[in-house]
Amino acid sequence: MDRSGRARKWVVVLFILMVTLQKAGAQTVEELAVAYPHAYAVMLNYTKDITLFMENGEPKAESKVAVDILILDDKANGMYNRYTIYHGSFTPLGKVDAYTDVPVKRGYDRIKVPEIKTDNSRSRSVFYDDVKVSSFDFPSLKKGAIAHVQYTQYDNDVHLLSPLYFVSYMPVINQKVTVTYPKQMVLNYKLRNDSLQQVQVVTGKKGSSLTYTFTANNLKEMDRPPDAPSPSYDEPHVLLYVSSYLDKDDKRVGFLDNLDELYQWNYAFLRKVPAVNHEKMQLVADSLTHGLHSDTDKARAIYSFVQHNIKYVAFENGLEGFIPRPADLVYDRKFGDCKDMASLLTDLLTRAGVKAWVTWIGTRDIPYDYTDVALPLTDNHMICTALVNGEYVFLDGTDPGCIYGFPTAFIQGKQALVAIGEKEHKVLRIPEMDATKNRMVDTTLISVTDKGIKGSTRLRCYGYMGTAAYNNFSANKNPEDNKEDVKRYTSKGNNRFILDTFQINYISDAEKIMCIQTQFSLPGYYNKLGDEIYINLNLDKLLTSDHIIDTAHHKTASLRRFKYILNQYTKMELPEGYSIESIPDNFKYNSEELSFEITYTKESKAIVVRQQLQSNSLMLPKSRFVDWNNAVRKIISQYKEQVILQKKS
Repeated sequence: MDRSGRARKWVVVLFILMVTLQKAGAQTVEELAVAYPHAYAVMLNYTKDITLFMENGEPKAESKVAVDILILDDKANGMYNRYTIYHGSFTPLGKVDAYTDVPVKRGYDRIKVPEIKTDNSRSRSVFYDDVKVSSFDFPSLKKGAIAHVQYTQYDNDVHLLSPLYFVSYMPVINQKVTVTYPKQMVLNYKLRNDSLQQVQVVTGKKGSSLTYTFTANNLKEMDRPPDAPSPSYDEPHVLLYVSSYLDKDDKRVGFLDNLDELYQWNYAFLRKVPAVNHEKMQLVADSLTHGLHSDTDKARAIYSFVQHNIKYVAFENGLEGFIPRPADLVYDRKFGDCKDMASLLTDLLTRAGVKAWVTWIGTRDIPYDYTDVALPLTDNHMICTALVNGEYVFLDGTDPGCIYGFPTAFIQGKQALVAIGEKEHKVLRIPEMDATKNRMVDTTLISVTDKGIKGSTRLRCYGYMGTAAYNNFSANKNPEDNKEDVKRYTSKGNNRFILDTFQINYISDAEKIMCIQTQFSLPGYYNKLGDEIYINLNLDKLLTSDHIIDTAHHKTASLRRFKYILNQYTKMELPEGYSIESIPDNFKYNSEELSFEITYTKESKAIVVRQQLQSNSLMLPKSRFVDWNNAVRKIISQYKEQVILQKKS
């Protein structure tokens, strides 16, 4: 390139950069680095222009996205180079243009991204899907550089419009989303989690079309600790949906205006399920329930068969992600996704005389209720709902360890959309299993020796606690793995704990009840001063400093898998020639989320300590963090109390 050509190139690049920086409020790299001291890069501009239109009598959408990333520190190189775009049969990707404008002595050089690779998305939970990922690496990310990408993406079914999130993995200086739609279309939106009013909404016109414009500025980067719920619980976002439109004859066509219309869209997929071999499936149902007379026994038997004989394999390939496969095909292949398992369960239960229906539901990753957000994004899962002895039972075949009568833990508290018939549905609330159903009970007997203490433990697990332990231990092939897991479940006192022997008993496969029995020793556990022995009988610290929440950095609620109770019963035989000098006072704490109790009881030749910790919430809100931490600190303080034994004179 000659000098005049290179000069023209610099002029063009400088002009674009001036426009980009003007959009950012003319803040310099240094000013932004001061404003965001922990950020190595900021998203200067994120713009998305969505255009909805009618094509062949159906609503469609096209989105044009442009992103500018300003590098504030050379350390961004290696952290923010990779950029990915997900797309598939419902959201095909158009042209992609990406480059980096790199500062040099006389201006900027533009370095194009050399290659954009497109591969299949390889989700660990999905056997086959049609989701593609196009990815590339921005070159030369040095301080002052601006990485730019722009692309076009299409929505072939606007029932499935993605939420618009106003947050990113780096600070966002300017974000603007413009939605343009024709007058014959009714487009609505729901703005969620914007108590700080960060998102500004303006309605307008563009020629003969209508517009929504959503803007936000100076957004902090997303910071999600491991126990955080999904961003849809607390990050600002917009849900766009078409309520209705006018067809070519100016007649209203309902789209997603209410729950009935969502149900009709869902039910249309059930109509596409191929017919089953009725004679064959009746024989299967009869064989599984032979000799069983109650609906409960029939439902248990069929559920257990599906759990243990149908392997969960997810499919998300176009319409395969929405249409259940026929029950006979699932039975023959012995594998299927959540919809396939729901299809098989519903078919077999119905043939056995138990009322059952396929059911759409969202997992706890999704915060929406059907009665509030009647949109396809409210669910991502399918189960079977059965009516057994007048009570609804929610059966999820994807978890082989789930106990009959328990919902899978990840759908507790969610609304379920039950497909009663073509024109009839029910919305039911999945129960949250009470803490009393999910228990771990530890009974430990100890005695004092010259070298420390020795003892035995019997640990029993029930409910979700039992499922977790049962699945964990039954999956171990190596005895050494079992030994390490037994240590993890039953270790006492401190790191001197020695597991001498252990035995695992699987008491009930159906109820997932198991028992671990151990013999152990703890060298040097107590202190002896003269004629007195000082010993801490809180061998299990159910809460420690690790459970204190860092309120300065933890900015989201804290998610828990299930409610539970931990019971710890410790009995110490008095050593020969010793009596009880003193025991600590009993302690009790109660709050909405947590209850805890320690009691000390004297017996003629022993001391008994009982602990109980009860966790009562599936999610701890930020507003309760201070109270939670205060409770944990009080409990930790109680754990320091010791029993004093006095040698008899």
